[in-house]
Amino acid sequence: MNGQFDRRFLKITCVLTLTLAIALAQPLFFALPVSASAAANEASARAAADPEPAPVDPAALTEAIKDAETVKEEVKPSTDGKDIGKDQRWAPQPAFNALNASIDRAKEVLKDDPPVQADLDAQTGALKEAIRTFENACKYGTKPEDGGAVPKEFVNAIFLKMDAAGSDGRKHFVGEDFDSKYKTLQITEKGKTIQLNGFFTTNQSDGAMYETADDTSPTGLVALRWTSSDDKTATVSPTGFITALTDGEVTIRATVKEESKYEGEAPSKSVKITISGQSAEYVSAVQIIDADGVSRSSKDDAETIIEGKNKFFSFYAMVTWHDPNTGRDRVEDTRRDPISSSIKWSIGGSGVVATINEDTGRLKTSEYSGNCFVQCSVTGGNGGHAVKDIARVQVDTGDYAYKPADSLTLSVVYEEFPDKVAKTQTCTL
Repeated sequence: MNGQFDRRFLKITCVLTLTLAIALAQPLFFALPVSASAAANEASARAAADPEPAPVDPAALTEAIKDAETVKEEVKPSTDGKDIGKDQRWAPQPAFNALNASIDRAKEVLKDDPPVQADLDAQTGALKEAIRTFENACKYGTKPEDGGAVPKEFVNAIFLKMDAAGSDGRKHFVGEDFDSKYKTLQITEKGKTIQLNGFFTTNQSDGAMYETADDTSPTGLVALRWTSSDDKTATVSPTGFITALTDGEVTIRATVKEESKYEGEAPSKSVKITISGQSAEYVSAVQIIDADGVSRSSKDDAETIIEGKNKFFSFYAMVTWHDPNTGRDRVEDTRRDPISSSIKWSIGGSGVVATINEDTGRLKTSEYSGNCFVQCSVTGGNGGHAVKDIARVQVDTGDYAYKPADSLTLSVVYEEFPDKVAKTQTCTL
């Protein structure tokens, strides 16, 4: 009985022990797989949130920096290239400064930690553009091959140009080495003037022309000495202004004045001018008169008063002609003499008070009172200009085209703000 009890007790004890062992071992058995899974999930999450950076390639920028340094070493700095040999390229210092600045920026981008590919690409493009700009600024030197002194730049040729346009509407260079059309100039009007302007080239300008009055040219201002072969036929001023005096032919020459501006013989240019029409008579004066020969000219402080509406008043002119050959004058009176030149009458000032016949000088008043002036213009003056005279006219008809105002408006402004009106008041007159 006791033996049976012991075996049963032992069996129960073993079962309890095994059950307890399984219960205690279960957390340990499942702990390892659960922890490994969580770790894997966490690693995946980190990889998704923080992907591995793409590879960066600075090779292109590094190569561009190397190219820039090479280009810079092959070029010499200079202000004008005159100290640089003809087989050597040069560039002004500002071009070097710009390229160096671009190289420095590229090197700074390479130092970024970590470098960004977009920045590398952008700086590569900028540096290549800086290289192209630098290349465009490069030129070959002009220093003599024998290593001697840089040749001085000086005036080697002079050119003359008409200030007024020619018959084809263009301003032309003139002188003995131009086409026959502009080799010789012509003056056919009495007292006609011509303005000539000087231009020049230098021994280093490759045909480029500069104005003698241009102080920014390679040689600065170039003074010219102007001379006339016959001052009795035509004169020329120190600035190239030519005035015709008598009929004939004259040569005008412009020569470089300062010896420091040229080497050897002074450069010069000449042009022949054929002059005609200077010995003929010309109109020297015009005087407006009335039917009685009394001066109505404003030069004599005269004023013509005409009363009434639709009234007529005739103006005439005394035209003085001068003969340069004899020095004598003759007078034409439009009251009785035919005029040798063209004459024209006009009216100015208030156009509502009178009208005038432009051929005869006969004036007619209107219905209104007021002031105006009459002008007489005669062609054939010295230099082809018209000669004029003016007469002041007062018309009194009793009526006015412009009635006086019947009110007066006063405006008061602020002293500090003159454009701002403080108060306005209108008064009846």
